[in-house]
Amino acid sequence: MAIIAALAIVTAGAGAYGAASQKQTAQPQSQMYLEVYTYVMVDGHRVPEQNVTVTLYSLSYSRQQNGTIDIVLQPISTQITGTAGTAYLQAQEGVYVLMAHGYGLRAFALIHLNHYMTVPLRLH
Repeated sequence: MAIIAALAIVTAGAGAYGAASQKQTAQPQSQMYLEVYTYVMVDGHRVPEQNVTVTLYSLSYSRQQNGTIDIVLQPISTQITGTAGTAYLQAQEGVYVLMAHGYGLRAFALIHLNHYMTVPLRLH
């Protein structure tokens, strides 16, 4: 389910006959596809891991007056990898944190999603 929010931007300019204003509305962004490949290394070879939970988080941050930076991660989508160790996710263009965990192992990545991507995640 996509939620589309309208953003109104009003700018004022002084002309010979007074102030002018323009109104723009934000356009909905298209969904980008993300393929995540999870694996472990065994004897120098990649071995796909199935039944690994892969979660995509939106990333936002703010700086407090005392210099502290607050980082907030909100889950966007979660999938479980199949037999080939892959999970497929969708999100709008942006910066995200990708986390995978299973069998007591974890992996993470910071990504800028702006086109179809394949992200390999090595579980440690």
